[in-house]
Amino acid sequence: MEKYKLTDNEVINFSKKYDNLFGSQLRSQHAWSRVVSLAHFKNIIDQLKLQQQYHVGIISGTPNEPELKFLQSKKVSFLSFEENKRYDLDMDWKEQGVKKMNFSLTLCNQVLEHVFNPHQAFKNLCYQTKKGGYLWVSIPTINCIHSDPYFYSSGYHPRFLERLAKENNLEIISIDHWGSKKYMLNAMIGKWLFSDFLTRGFHRKGDLLFPFEIFNDGRRNDESKAPPLITDCWGLFKK
Repeated sequence: MEKYKLTDNEVINFSKKYDNLFGSQLRSQHAWSRVVSLAHFKNIIDQLKLQQQYHVGIISGTPNEPELKFLQSKKVSFLSFEENKRYDLDMDWKEQGVKKMNFSLTLCNQVLEHVFNPHQAFKNLCYQTKKGGYLWVSIPTINCIHSDPYFYSSGYHPRFLERLAKENNLEIISIDHWGSKKYMLNAMIGKWLFSDFLTRGFHRKGDLLFPFEIFNDGRRNDESKAPPLITDCWGLFKK
């Protein structure tokens, strides 16, 4: 899995290179942890040549999912509980008779912390993915309460994704994670900082909450610490 890892500089360069693709908002509007996972997603699908997809499924997401910018698909479908109660991830979709969509690539970002039964939710993702298809899942590892009343966990460790994959007999292509102290401290109070606010220096009044962090570049991974500071993790799996 090491071959899919990116350095901090590679992620920073990614954010600069593709900023225009996102209307100059990748560095000023998207939470940095999401940018990091997106950079890893782009790197993996490029190496595996997965850009061309027949049918992409977005589970509890929107048409603005950033991963779609790097995919070419004949069809994209959205299965959202907010739009259709049949797509309740806590229910067994197979037993409930929910139509099997056979997605060639299923995307589910920052969702599992919002369901009561993540094991069943992951099982539903697998149900909707065709044999030989892929699943991309990202989740926070530590976070504040948000999107109430649909909030059940502050997050999960990367090994949780590994166990879910093994539980559903999936091939693990890659599991990775990221986190920095500066980002983590702010995320715990509901401030998911983007690139411009994570660079060194004083940027806003909120920096006074953690004054020593103005000397640090919060875009840099602190995984070398023991234990590592992890705020988010993600994985690509093959069915």
